[in-house]
Amino acid sequence: MYELRPLHPELSLDPRALMQTPRYCKHQKLGGGDCIHFSICESLDFAMQNSVLSRNIATASLQLNIDGLTLFKSSSLQLWPTLGRWVWSNSAD
Repeated sequence: MYELRPLHPELSLDPRALMQTPRYCKHQKLGGGDCIHFSICESLDFAMQNSVLSRNIATASLQLNIDGLTLFKSSSLQLWPTLGRWVWSNSAD
């Protein structure tokens, strides 16, 4: 971002501003912990609206990975992140 700033002074130095990353995540209490949910539909809409390739996409696949881990050895706190990735293809394979 710093390299582009001299050419485009209107650009923010913070990538969160460029990608319009929300500053707050809604969460709910669930089973003695907190659950934070990011919508797959919102993610897909955002990707399609902001993708240069959005007009030429023939197929889209979603790859998911869920893995739990204990945060501290002396604690029962756990984190179960769900990581996702959109894979786009221009040809119908």
